[in-house]
Amino acid sequence: MIDRFSQINSTPLNLITMNLPIRLTVALVTTAICIAGCSGEVGSKLKLVKVTGTVKLDGKPLPQGTISFVGNDATAVNAAADLDASGRYSLSTQQKGDGILAGSYKVRIESWATPPKMVATGVEPGKSAIPDRYAAIESSELTATVEGKTKTQVIDFNLTP
Repeated sequence: MIDRFSQINSTPLNLITMNLPIRLTVALVTTAICIAGCSGEVGSKLKLVKVTGTVKLDGKPLPQGTISFVGNDATAVNAAADLDASGRYSLSTQQKGDGILAGSYKVRIESWATPPKMVATGVEPGKSAIPDRYAAIESSELTATVEGKTKTQVIDFNLTP
């Protein structure tokens, strides 16, 4: 005599549905891992220090430009910011104003009296509002040390002509 119960439970459909809770659990765990790993949340776990400051040229606020902190080694996370009309900045690494990792940095600052522009024959050079030495990491003598002891730090720069 054939046991109909064993035949019913061994059909392919029952084998698939029997493992459904296991498959569903695996799918949910995999999805959760992908969301956590791919959502950019990793950066929020960095211990960033909010760095703000003012850039001045010969004692007067630099009304426009950009400032960049460039790490001294290949593993550093760089940060940058725009200067506002009062010469103030707030460094950003991944999100506006989020800060930078503690460490030593070279600093470059760029500001244009007349920005470079594209013309039919190439690029028409602009005129810098500050000495050219500040615009290149290789020639800028500006440095900064971001301390990890506090959540915020003020670093001001007074450029000389």
